Amino acid sequence: MTANPMPPMIPMSGQTAATSAQGSGRFKPVDPLRVLRKYVTWLVLSAVVGAILGVVTWGVLLLTFPRYTSSVQLNVGLQPGNIEDMNPTGYGINSDYIDRTIRNEVTRLLSEQTLQEALRRPEVQATRWYQSLGNIQDAQEDLEDYVLSVYPLNETTLINVSASINNEDDPPVIVDAILNVYLLQLNTEAGTSTSERRAALTNERRLLDSDIARLKQQQTTFTSENQLSALDARMADAQRLLEYYTQNMAELELQLSSSIEMHNVLVQRQQMGQTDPSPDDIAMVNNLPEVSQVQMRLDQYRENQRAAVATFGQNSYQATRAQYYIDACEQELEQKRQNKLRELQASRIEQYASAISSLKGSIDTLRQEMDAKKVTLTDLNQKLTRFAQIEEELTMKNDRLKQLDSMLGDLRVWTELPEAQRVKRLTRTTKPELTFPKPELVIPAVSFFMLALTTGIIFLLEMLDQRVKAPSDVKLIADAELLGVLPDAAEDLSAPTGIERVVEKYPAGLMAESFRNVRTSLMSKMDRHGYKTLMLVGAQPSGGTSCVLHNLAVSLAFHGRSVVIVDANMRRPAQHKLFDLDNDSGLVDVLRGRRSIEQCLQKIDGLSVSLLTTGQAADAPPELLEGSAFRSIIHELESKFDTVLIDAPPALLSSESQMLAKHADAVAFVVRAISDTRGMIERMTRRFDGQRAEVLGIILNGVQSAAGGYFRKSYREFYRYRDNGSAPAGSNGRHQTPERAATN
Repeated sequence: MTANPMPPMIPMSGQTAATSAQGSGRFKPVDPLRVLRKYVTWLVLSAVVGAILGVVTWGVLLLTFPRYTSSVQLNVGLQPGNIEDMNPTGYGINSDYIDRTIRNEVTRLLSEQTLQEALRRPEVQATRWYQSLGNIQDAQEDLEDYVLSVYPLNETTLINVSASINNEDDPPVIVDAILNVYLLQLNTEAGTSTSERRAALTNERRLLDSDIARLKQQQTTFTSENQLSALDARMADAQRLLEYYTQNMAELELQLSSSIEMHNVLVQRQQMGQTDPSPDDIAMVNNLPEVSQVQMRLDQYRENQRAAVATFGQNSYQATRAQYYIDACEQELEQKRQNKLRELQASRIEQYASAISSLKGSIDTLRQEMDAKKVTLTDLNQKLTRFAQIEEELTMKNDRLKQLDSMLGDLRVWTELPEAQRVKRLTRTTKPELTFPKPELVIPAVSFFMLALTTGIIFLLEMLDQRVKAPSDVKLIADAELLGVLPDAAEDLSAPTGIERVVEKYPAGLMAESFRNVRTSLMSKMDRHGYKTLMLVGAQPSGGTSCVLHNLAVSLAFHGRSVVIVDANMRRPAQHKLFDLDNDSGLVDVLRGRRSIEQCLQKIDGLSVSLLTTGQAADAPPELLEGSAFRSIIHELESKFDTVLIDAPPALLSSESQMLAKHADAVAFVVRAISDTRGMIERMTRRFDGQRAEVLGIILNGVQSAAGGYFRKSYREFYRYRDNGSAPAGSNGRHQTPERAATN
């Protein structure tokens, strides 16, 4: 089997809604690489034509509108324009100031005063440019709009000044005149500016001298009046006393708080009748004479009781009486003790009250003394602060005075330096140079324009082209499926005469292999559904439907199938011509009952192919194809042959194709590449909607290798594979097919 020259077919029946919608659009997508390869000759030609036009354009512009340019560069110095632009060590380091200065100088160069004074100069008025304009007003407008160009150079302090005119002698004259006027203005202003700057600095220095003298006098007076030498010692003593008073105040407040707390506790106990004596209180009360005497009597009574118990017994009268005295004495002793404790408690309450009063008086006295010391400290601190302010202000004035002295000295030095000139001519005025037109710009620009214009037109035409030229164009047709691709006959080196009978005569060639691909695709669909009758129809007569059907029948016969061809194109029959047979009788005779099918069928020698021609059908009405007689013919042929192929007339030119679709099982569209458009195919597809025959898809006929980027490479690989002997030749015998050659 020979190599397959066609890429795999992409089914189209499962298109998405987006693809279907795309097929009906005005513009179609294009492959840029394919388009460029296809039209590379036109693009190269357009580039060459563009280069020629560029040369012509450059010559015309050189004769009609030349521009000669002279230029000069100015250097803007860093001399400040006012005191704020200076620093303590020099001038003009501020970048914002530099930018402002450069912009100001550009504005000054383009000012009306500068331009008019330059135009009044005799050398300018003697130029051909000025004489062609005739007056200062028009010359100024031409200068501003077309001739003069002034702009700063980026990241530098340079200004470029240039003049462009259509004659070679005038540009340097105009540039020099404008610069001379401008520099003269600067020199005049420089003297005035320096004097004003020196006067401003001198006046500020005089004011500073006056302020410094005033501050020194204030300093002397303040020192004398406030005894400044002893002020620090006085302030230190006051701070020490204030710290001492603060410490005492804290101690007194702590004592006062403790005394108040104890006084309140004692008063509360007194009010509740409680004494709660401590052991020391009890010992002190027991040592009082009144209490100790009662205690001595109690001890005597207890001694008497022990003697009575020992002598008379525990329950004797003497012992009982002694116990009575003991109880009475104990009550008296307890009463004495409580009275003394209450007296002690009252005494202590009085003592705490007295201590509280004394502490409060001390605290008030101490607080008054502290307030007085605070006032003293505040006054002393204010005096020290005022003295520090005078010293700080005096220091600032002295620093500014030194700065002004330095600036005045720098100004004297600056005026004597060459850099004192704010703007200087950096270069000489250049000789006039032709700046327009330049061939290195004009010729490439025109050439590129022509190339871009040609490319744009090509792509626009490709996008607007509705013709079906490649399988990718079939994808744009809604609900269409590609069954196969048949290359243009010129692509087959084995069959140079055309597509007619190519499978029969050149079975090993590219065309025959392509028909086998179509045959395989068609038969797989028909066998899957059990179809036997296939109708091939094109949109217009130039589609090659008859030749495609003829070659397809031969390919089926080579594949071992019995095939019958029914030529139903009564207006322009072609099958008998392709097989070199007569057309005396045929389908029309069978339909009219004048002959049987067997009498009209013609067997092709050496092939399992039979042909039912149209017969003499010039006056036959198309309605013959719509009746039951034609249906009967199809049934009879289906019973005798494996496949029935119907050659139908163009669908868009006649109604017979729709009639025939009522009797066929399936229909395939033959589309002629480059001739048929997507709109034609869509209209043809709509005509078969609802018919009995199922639309299997599209056979794209006559595809040129330049129409699809991968076809040329596929065809070349096919010939290389075949010529290397890996596939049978098969071209030396009329009916030598690849299948038969493989069995020999």
